[in-house]
Amino acid sequence: MNIRRSLAAAALVAAVSAPVALAAAPASAEELPAGRSQSDAPPASDQAPAPAGDPASDDAAKQDAADRAEIERIVADPRTGRGVREAATKALAGTPQDRRHFLTVDYPRLRAQDNRVRVMQLIADPTTGRGVREAAQKAMSGTDADVEHFLTVDYPRLRAQDNRVRLVQLIADQNNSQYLREAAQKAMSGTDAEIEHFLTVELKKIIADDNRIKVARILGEKGIGRILREAAEKAMHGTDADVLKFLADLPSIRAADDRLRVSQLAETGGPEVRKAALAALAANTPEALRAFLTTGLPEAEAKDKAAAGRTTTGQGTTGQGGTGTQGKGGSTVTPASATTGTTTATTGTTAAWTTTTGATTGADRLASTGTDAPLAGIAAAGGTAVALGAAALVAARRRSQA
Repeated sequence: MNIRRSLAAAALVAAVSAPVALAAAPASAEELPAGRSQSDAPPASDQAPAPAGDPASDDAAKQDAADRAEIERIVADPRTGRGVREAATKALAGTPQDRRHFLTVDYPRLRAQDNRVRVMQLIADPTTGRGVREAAQKAMSGTDADVEHFLTVDYPRLRAQDNRVRLVQLIADQNNSQYLREAAQKAMSGTDAEIEHFLTVELKKIIADDNRIKVARILGEKGIGRILREAAEKAMHGTDADVLKFLADLPSIRAADDRLRVSQLAETGGPEVRKAALAALAANTPEALRAFLTTGLPEAEAKDKAAAGRTTTGQGTTGQGGTGTQGKGGSTVTPASATTGTTTATTGTTAAWTTTTGATTGADRLASTGTDAPLAGIAAAGGTAVALGAAALVAARRRSQA
């Protein structure tokens, strides 16, 4: 009896539970992905909501931003070498992996190479001071770390010391203009940075001005020839580089100009001038030509002038003693008017020779002869005006810089 009751209760429970189980099964099946069973799905408690952002992705973005900023700093640094700069520019245009690879692999290697190139440039630079050059040569025989230490630590200190030595040399060199030496003396009391600025910026301007003053003085030289004058005027109207080139070529230009002037004097001068001019041409050296024009020519002109004076005196005596009328003892007495006329004529001849000689010499010093003498005088006046104008311009520029 009891068994029957238990079976009946079990059947009743099964009948009530079956519809509920059947209704829940389809819903669970719809929620599962294809190919997975209900037993494969993780428990509901283990399923967490998706995160708002991936931490690993955020870190990568921050790293690349930092890498990009560092590479941009390297490119902007004026001390960066060519090899590093080119590789850095390429990395900036690449991927984040390219930038990371550049900073961790390429940059150290390329920087070491560029450092050695920089040190070799310092050694080869003629303006490099003794202290820097000796330390640079020592660094080149060391490691990459030694070269790096030289460029970042030793070089700035040694360059400052060499700069001050350079100033002392500029001040002591009497070939430099007074203006340059005074400017160097003033810079000597400044800081290392101010001295660096003077040597790299201001000194170049002062030297350029001084060079133009030198050319202006050449244009103002007495007796400057055509070749030298034209070359000097062309330089004065050109750039600072043109002026520098003219001064470098000055010895050869002056030699050509001197040769032309001496050749002209050998044809048109007095006897002694021609003799000395031919001797200078025969020597055929710039020194001989210059010596003739500076010392030999005045001496030869003086001899010609003295000889002309003796000739004048001799002609006047002969005229008085040999052309008079005869008096007692067969002598001849000449009227005073005739004697005076002869003497005057003779003196006039001598004066004409002297004037001609002077005109020839002056024309020659202006690199012209004969009918070109007036034009040469005009050209010389023009050259002098250019020289004075250039000197005034340089003086004005210096006043504006003071």
